[in-house]
Amino acid sequence: METGFLKCDVSSGLFPEERSVTFSSADGERVELFCSKDFLKGDNLEVEILDKKDTRCLVRLPADPLTASRDVVVNLEDIRVLQKA
Repeated sequence: METGFLKCDVSSGLFPEERSVTFSSADGERVELFCSKDFLKGDNLEVEILDKKDTRCLVRLPADPLTASRDVVVNLEDIRVLQKA
């Protein structure tokens, strides 16, 4: 399993330990979710990388998004790979 960080826009959530996160999927859809600030490093969201093909990457988000599945296809250029387990 690989872990990576996805570029995103981060703003305050409803609670002190929560953040609102938005980013675009590979198809250009806006994805929004609320998650613990522990899953963030600056403006990057920690994700699990499930698969990579060409210029796209299937990732699993750390929390359920408001309008999409927890598994989302994003552009590989928006991911920074950290480690392999």
